[in-house]
Amino acid sequence: SRLEPQPRPRRPYLHALTNSHRDSLLPAEIPPPLMAPARIAKCVALGCFAAVASTPLPAPAAAPCGEGGDEACAAGDAFSTLQVKGAQEKEIRRHGSVDFDAVMQEAIGHLAKDLEQKPALIEEGKVPSCKYEDGTTCPLSSLKAGVVTKVYPGGGTECMDGDDYYFQVQPGNPEKLLYYFQGGGACWTEQTYQGHACTQSAGLEHASGILNMADDRNPYKGWSKVVVTYCSGDIHTGNTTQDWGGSPVKQVGYLNALTVYDYARANFPKLTSLVFAGCSAGSLGMQFWSHKLANSFNLVGTKPVFFADSFMGAFYPPTDGQYRQTTKFLTDAWNLCTTGLLPEALQEKCTNGTMLTEDPYSDSMNAFPDISFNIINSKEDSTQVYFGKAIAGSLKNAEGATMSSAEYYHAVNVMLEDYNDYKGYSAFLVDDEQHCYTNTVYVYSAGVGGKATTTAGAPNLIDWMSHFTSKTSASARARQLSSKKAATMPRSRTICSGAPKDVTVSEGPETAAYCDDDLV
Repeated sequence: SRLEPQPRPRRPYLHALTNSHRDSLLPAEIPPPLMAPARIAKCVALGCFAAVASTPLPAPAAAPCGEGGDEACAAGDAFSTLQVKGAQEKEIRRHGSVDFDAVMQEAIGHLAKDLEQKPALIEEGKVPSCKYEDGTTCPLSSLKAGVVTKVYPGGGTECMDGDDYYFQVQPGNPEKLLYYFQGGGACWTEQTYQGHACTQSAGLEHASGILNMADDRNPYKGWSKVVVTYCSGDIHTGNTTQDWGGSPVKQVGYLNALTVYDYARANFPKLTSLVFAGCSAGSLGMQFWSHKLANSFNLVGTKPVFFADSFMGAFYPPTDGQYRQTTKFLTDAWNLCTTGLLPEALQEKCTNGTMLTEDPYSDSMNAFPDISFNIINSKEDSTQVYFGKAIAGSLKNAEGATMSSAEYYHAVNVMLEDYNDYKGYSAFLVDDEQHCYTNTVYVYSAGVGGKATTTAGAPNLIDWMSHFTSKTSASARARQLSSKKAATMPRSRTICSGAPKDVTVSEGPETAAYCDDDLV
């Protein structure tokens, strides 16, 4: 069911680094080695993890925990809380039914709390605004340079709460454009809507990370910036009206994003540099928009660059059947297949229910082999894990609803193996739980070892990103990568920390402390 790839040889070069990000997973007094999976299973069966697990399984009546030898599980072995939690959830799947209501409530609660913690840009009252009215469409030349302006396009655009939609423009160099898709969760059922698993009113994107015009570390500092703000709960792709809570709720993210697309094309007629990026729901939205965006702008002497930050749409189990079911469920909920956003081949797959979550991005990689389609992702992104659980809970998928962080990372690697067949693919994997980098200060401090960890012999995230928009020719970059001076930019297309391990669709290590040996 997959699109035909352009075969690429697996690269033998190994960029495997020592995993140093253990302090957030292990109690301070426990040494770093991880317990073997067989011993975890035995200890779970014995009920020995009550001290660290929030919901331990009942211990057998005569469980000899801590009696020495092989049974001294809790006392004698090092383990991580996430390992224990994942092992327990697997045991629950084997021995009883999953409480899907409890799973949904926990996941939605986490996602709503995560959205509440999103920092604000500046006081809304101090931000100038412009409206499409009286024949004007707020041309770039009319906006103050370096200042964020809210642009209200009207014309049927709307937020879920009924407020007028606006997008965000910050004029800079008119020939260099950073085009950013804002994140903000997703709502696909009335329960997720009532639980506030998505942003439902328009809000400015905070000026941090690569959106910061004042930070000298930002390689896009002087560029113009256009932000596709997000208040539709449909990953910027919806075209429907829901009957939730006894009143109509519009999810028109496609139309909202289309007005921004039309504005950007009209106001940036000639570009020498163009970067598309998005975080969380904005990442997945950018992937679904990538084919339309890839060849829509007049670029002189260069190609656009894409960065999908912190949402891959990786679900569990990572099989085509599960992905078809999940993708159809979401695209039906948002009426995505009727928008005309997708190219013809994908449109047909979307309509007949055979499209996979990864297909929009891999289709673009296939169609535009000379464009860089990049991924930034934490190995154990807690927000993506909870989204995966919530969606699986809606589908009554027991394995997905109890997905552990290690299983999530397994699914990520299976997806990356498919992307790895394409020339334009690259990925930067951070050994962390952080959700989103490009719009936070962590874009400057993150390395493969963590969101605030640099690792000898590996690039940090911002240097890796800026490499794709440098003006150096491809042949010169190839020479630099093999030189001692540029030794920190590895040749592998997947930048990762950890020993190489084998990953298949059906099996992956029960930890995230590794790199897929097919990728590094």
